[in-house]
Amino acid sequence: MPEDGELKRPEIPTPGEYEKLRKAAADLREVPTVKSQQEQEKRSVSLDSTQRYLRYTGIGLQFLVIMGLPLGLGFFADGWLGTLPAFILTGAVLGIVAAMVFVVREVLRMEGPSTKH
Repeated sequence: MPEDGELKRPEIPTPGEYEKLRKAAADLREVPTVKSQQEQEKRSVSLDSTQRYLRYTGIGLQFLVIMGLPLGLGFFADGWLGTLPAFILTGAVLGIVAAMVFVVREVLRMEGPSTKH
């Protein structure tokens, strides 16, 4: 029995035991890598789809607001002034043009500078 402070030397593994230990260590290193890569891919797919959903939902809502605001103002102006179709039509045309300009700008911005010629 070793005295206090003395350490007993570990036994040297046989070649067969050493090979088993090496294989077990290699197996342990590989398994978490595969799982973490799969988890990262799932997370990135989930984030991409969520981000795309939110981006397109935001564009759609902004499109409706940009189109509806001039149309609504035209409706109230026509009711106040008694000129029924004039301001509604003007608001509709202005709203459609402004909404389309917005959508085109957003699509170009989303594509990024790498696709511009």
